[in-house]
Amino acid sequence: MKHRITKKLILYFSILLMLFTLITGGLFVYSFASRSMDNRIADLEVQADKIAETLTSKRQSNNGHGQGKHSLNNHEESEISDEEYANDISLLEASIQGNIWVIDRNSSLVHVGHGGHSVNYNDLPAEAEGLIEDAFSGETQSSQSFSSIIDTPTVSVVTPVFNNNGKVVAVVLLHTELSSIESGIKDGIFILAVSLLISLLFVLILSIVLACKFVTPLKKMEKVTQTLSEGDYSVRTDVHQKDEIGSLALHIDVLAEKLDESEKYMSQVEQSRKDFMTKIAHELRTPVTVMRGSLEALKDGVITDEDKIQDYYKQMLSDSIHLERMINDLLELSRLQNPDYAIKKECVNVIDILSDAVRSLRPLTVDKNININYSQKESIFEMDADYARLRQMFIIVLDNAIKFSPEHSQISIDVKNTDKEFRISIRDQGCGIEESALKNIFNKFYSSDAKSNSNGSGLGLAIVKEIAERHNIELDVDSKVSLGTTVMFNIKK
Repeated sequence: MKHRITKKLILYFSILLMLFTLITGGLFVYSFASRSMDNRIADLEVQADKIAETLTSKRQSNNGHGQGKHSLNNHEESEISDEEYANDISLLEASIQGNIWVIDRNSSLVHVGHGGHSVNYNDLPAEAEGLIEDAFSGETQSSQSFSSIIDTPTVSVVTPVFNNNGKVVAVVLLHTELSSIESGIKDGIFILAVSLLISLLFVLILSIVLACKFVTPLKKMEKVTQTLSEGDYSVRTDVHQKDEIGSLALHIDVLAEKLDESEKYMSQVEQSRKDFMTKIAHELRTPVTVMRGSLEALKDGVITDEDKIQDYYKQMLSDSIHLERMINDLLELSRLQNPDYAIKKECVNVIDILSDAVRSLRPLTVDKNININYSQKESIFEMDADYARLRQMFIIVLDNAIKFSPEHSQISIDVKNTDKEFRISIRDQGCGIEESALKNIFNKFYSSDAKSNSNGSGLGLAIVKEIAERHNIELDVDSKVSLGTTVMFNIKK
């Protein structure tokens, strides 16, 4: 597994480079060889034309004729000795690379230079004879037909020689060995091969460097994911690239952040669960212990005074009511916190629900002579909600306001309906809440140390929070010590 991607990338790069080198080299060799041959034949044709011109000019000078280019003599039937041709050809061969033959049509002789061997016209192959006949017709041709006669691979150019009357009286054949052309081609191929090998080596080294650079961020991400799987969510890839790898690294970092946040949240939940179980045990144990002690005292006959016995009964009844209320609140909160528990919503008038809650709690204000100031300026505000749950929410808040308000005080309820939201504010004149405690008032089993809250379960405001969240209602609390507390319900439109 180790370095497998690096090896694959290097292998793929190498295969592609080899294919590119072979294809490019093959095309170059074919093109270069063909081009070299064409260029060599073109050079031979130019040289052959010049030789023909030289022979014509020389013969015109010797015979006193200066008319007409490419003219050997004015007498078609005159013969020229082989020695004369041989001398002229030898002089010309010294200035070029190749063998020169001259064929006199009248004598049907093949005149060669001193460096060649005698060739009889009748010994020429049929293909060569055809080529010579084309030259006598006035065409310049090239061929490799003379290789069998010269006993070595050659390329030949045949060009006509004209007399002063414009008639072909001879042809010039210029031969050059293919080995000279092949030597140049081999030199070119060698240079190409060396260049390609050097380029291939350089590119191979570069591909290794690039492959390693490509794999480096992948290795970092592999290490980070392995660390994440081991439970350490603080690691990051530190890969910053504007490509797909950079995007993958970014998502891994985001995943690590989410996992880190989730771990912290789960730690908090676990701690909350432990605190919750501790508080439940404490809240249930205290009244149960008191009730048990009272029952044991009554059973053992320790208490015989009738008035004290009645006091014990009253205390046990109060403790049992407190236990029942706490258990009911726990069940209610558990249901509301369960995401699978669906509350039934219908179109309700929030003003009617608030008025119903105020009417239900007015009797509790009589003993403390508390005035609930609620002027019903708004008559209707409808929304989809659970009537009983919203009523429960308002009752819990109003009950707390009455509980913490001193005698002869006032509780104000304000309703404000704007274009953006509907707001209900419940303000009391109680002891208030310290600023450091405000963030905890909606936690389970949180309760103040006030004497008026001795019978509280510490679950009321937690239930209020769950009901509000189920109805998309924002809760806001403003409190000043000794001045009172205001609870606001904000319903976005």
